[in-house]
Amino acid sequence: MSRRAFGSVRKLASGRWQASYWHDGRRHIGSLTYRAKADASAWLAAVEADIRRGAWVDPRAGRLSVRELGGTWLGSNPAKRASTQAVERDILRLHVEPALGHRRIDSVTPADVQEFVNGLSRRLGARSVRRSYGVLRAMFGFAVNADWLVRSPCRGIKLPPLMVRSRRALSAADIAGLAAAVGVRHAPVVYLGALLGLRWSEIAGLRVRAIDLGRGILVVKEARVRTAHHEQVSGPPKSEAGRRSLTMPRALIDILTAHLRNLGEGANDPDAYVFHGSLGQPLDYVNWRRRVWLPACEATGLVGDRLPRPAPSGCHRAGGHRGRSEDGTDAPRAHRSADDPGGVRTGDDRRRPAGRRARRGVLPRPVVTPCGRKIAHRSRTAPFGPSSPEWPQRL
Repeated sequence: MSRRAFGSVRKLASGRWQASYWHDGRRHIGSLTYRAKADASAWLAAVEADIRRGAWVDPRAGRLSVRELGGTWLGSNPAKRASTQAVERDILRLHVEPALGHRRIDSVTPADVQEFVNGLSRRLGARSVRRSYGVLRAMFGFAVNADWLVRSPCRGIKLPPLMVRSRRALSAADIAGLAAAVGVRHAPVVYLGALLGLRWSEIAGLRVRAIDLGRGILVVKEARVRTAHHEQVSGPPKSEAGRRSLTMPRALIDILTAHLRNLGEGANDPDAYVFHGSLGQPLDYVNWRRRVWLPACEATGLVGDRLPRPAPSGCHRAGGHRGRSEDGTDAPRAHRSADDPGGVRTGDDRRRPAGRRARRGVLPRPVVTPCGRKIAHRSRTAPFGPSSPEWPQRL
C-alpha cells in the first residue's frame, strides 16, 4: 500500500487499484476500482478538491431510496399544515413511489424525472402533474440542502402547459340569484364570500364571538382545516396574513343580524358556529358543495367557465374589499357607495370616487368617445345594497 498526502490507494488481489480516505472521523472507501494507480490517485485528488471547496457529499447518503427520502422530507417542516401534508403524502403514495420509490436518489437522472412527468401527463391533468412534480422537486431540493446530493435531477424538465380558463366577474344580480338559490339558511355564506372575500374554510369556522354587529367588525382568527386523516377540525387560517379584521357594510350587518336571530339560543353562545349543518354539526366542505352549492349554481345557470370557481369565496370578484390585518397591513374591505351608505360597489371598477382622488391630487381620466370628443369620467358602477333593484327584499 502506498500513501499520499490525502487518502491512500492499494492494489487488490485482482490486480486493480482501490482508493480510500478519512473524513469527519470516518473512513470512506471508493465504490469503484481502477486498472491504473494513477486513476485511483486522480479520484482522490477530485475528492480532496470537493472537500476544500465545500462541495463534498457523503457517498453513503446517496444510497437512500426515493421512498426513504420522501418519508424524511415529509417530517422535515413542522410549520406545514396538516392538510398540506395529507395532500403530499397522497401524491407520494399514488404517483412518486410507484414510479421511483425503489430507486437510489443518486441514480435518478433528469431523464428519469422527465419520463416520470411524461407518464403522469398521459393520465392526469396539467395541474395535477405540476403538483406531483413540485413534490418530487421539493424532495430532491431537501436532499441537496442536506448535503446528500451534489445537485438535483429536477432541472430542465418540460411540464404540460396550463389551460387558462376565461372567467367573468359576477354581477349583483348573479350574487342575489345565488343567495336565493342556496336558501335562507345559507344565503349569508354567499354574501360573506362576495362582499368580504372570505375563504370557505374561514366561513365554516366563523364563530359568534368573531362578529361585532355594533361596530360592524368581523374578525377572522379561525378556520375549518383538514387533518392528515382527512378529518375537518378547527385551526388557524391559512397564513398569518389570514388573521385580519374586516369592516362590514351596513347591508351585510343587516343580513348577519337576521341570521343570528334565527339561530335562537346559539346566538348567545360565543363559541357557537355561525353556520352549521341540518343536525347542528359544523359544515363539511364536500357535503356542502355537493348538496348546496353546485345545485344552486346549476339552478342559476352559473356553471362551467362562467363561474369564477365552485366556492362562495370566488364571488368576491364582484366587489372590492379592504380591511386591516392583525399585523397592521392592509387587507380587503368593502367599498361604500356614495349614494347609499349601506351599498357596495360591484364590477371591475374599484377606483376611488373622483372627489377623493382629486383631493389626493389625482384627476379622473377623461373618456374619449368614438368621434374623438373628450368627456369627464363618470362611474358606470351601480351601488349594490338595499337601494339596488337586485337586492333581495327579504331573506
